[in-house]
Amino acid sequence: MNLYLEKVALITLSSQRGWKEFAYVDAFSGPWRASSERFEDTSVSIALTQLARVQRKLQELNRTCELRALFVEKDATAFRNLQRILLTESPVRAQSLNGDFMNYVGEAAAFIGDNAFSLTFIDPTGWSIDLQALAPLLRKRGEVLVNFMYNDINRHLENPLAQAGLDAFFGGPGWLNEIWALIDQGRTREDALLGAYANRLKAIGRFPFVTYTRIKWPDQERTYFYLVYATRHWRGLDAFRDVEERAVDIQEQVRLEAWLKRRETRTGSGDLFGAETESSGLADLRSRSRIMIEEASRRIVRMLETSASFPVSSAYEQALELPLVTVTDVHDVLKQAVMRKQAAWAIDPGRRKPKPTDMLRSLMFR
Repeated sequence: MNLYLEKVALITLSSQRGWKEFAYVDAFSGPWRASSERFEDTSVSIALTQLARVQRKLQELNRTCELRALFVEKDATAFRNLQRILLTESPVRAQSLNGDFMNYVGEAAAFIGDNAFSLTFIDPTGWSIDLQALAPLLRKRGEVLVNFMYNDINRHLENPLAQAGLDAFFGGPGWLNEIWALIDQGRTREDALLGAYANRLKAIGRFPFVTYTRIKWPDQERTYFYLVYATRHWRGLDAFRDVEERAVDIQEQVRLEAWLKRRETRTGSGDLFGAETESSGLADLRSRSRIMIEEASRRIVRMLETSASFPVSSAYEQALELPLVTVTDVHDVLKQAVMRKQAAWAIDPGRRKPKPTDMLRSLMFR
C-alpha cells in the first residue's frame, strides 16, 4: 500500500495544474507488530516517511501543496503508540482519533474536505465495516484501498452466525445470491466472491473502476487476502498496476527465498540447481498474467466489434481493471489488433507507443 501512497500523491500534486491538497486516511492504523520501540517498520511510520519524501520532491518542483494525514485506531495501547509516532516524526499535518472507525466516518469525510484529492486505506480485522455507512467517505474525490480478508470471509461465507456482519460488509443483503450467479456464469468461487464485492463497492462509492490484487500466504500457494482498489480515472488504474507489478515480483522473491530456507533446514543442503528451484508461485504468476492478458484482448476485440472508433484511453479503461495487466500489455494487444487488420490508427511512425488520445478505428465494426 505504501508504495502506492507515494506514487498517487506525486501524480496528483506534481503537475502545475494538479491538485493543491492531498489527504491520506488510515482507518485502522495500529501500529501493529513493531520490531522496535521506534516503530519505524509500522504502516504509520512508513506512510509518514512516504509523505515526507513526496513533500521534498514537491519542494524541488517549486510546488506548494498541503499534505495531511488522519489515523484512526480503536485499541488504547496501539493508539498511545500512534500518538508517540505523530508527536516525534510527523512531517505533515496529522490528526489521530481513538475509537471505532465506523463512528468517525463523518469526521474522516470532513478531514478530507471538498478541495483535496484523497487516498483512504481501510484495513479492518475480518469484515468489521459497513459499506453503506462508508458512502460519504467513499464518494469523496479520490481513491480507496480496502483489505479484503479473503481467507476469513471465504471460510465463513455460509455461516449463519456471520451473515449479519457480512451483510454490512457487502453493503446489504443479496450478495450471496450475486456470488452464486457469478459462479453459474463460469467464474471460480474466489473470483465470484471478489467480483460481487467489487460490484458493490463500485455502486455504493459511485466509482467507474474497481479492481484488486492478490496477496498469498508466505508459505502456501493459497490466497491470504486481496487489496481491492477503487478509482475514478484510468490513470489511477495505471498507477496501481505499475505498483502491483513491482509488488508481486517482491512477494514471489520473498516467498522463493523462504522456500529455499525451509528446504535447506529440512535437507541440510542449499540451492544446488539454480534454475530448478523456481517456486510454483512464479509459474502460477506467469500463468495468471497470460490469462488476464488474453481476457484484455477479448475485451478490446468486443470494443472493436461494437464501436466504429475510440481513443486508446478507452482500451486502458477496459483492460487495466484486470489484475496483472499493464499499459505495455495493452499496447501489445492493440498492435496485434492492427497487425491482424482488426483495427487501424493514425500514429506517427516515429513514436514507439500510442498516446491516450490517439484514436483507434475499427475494421470489424458493421
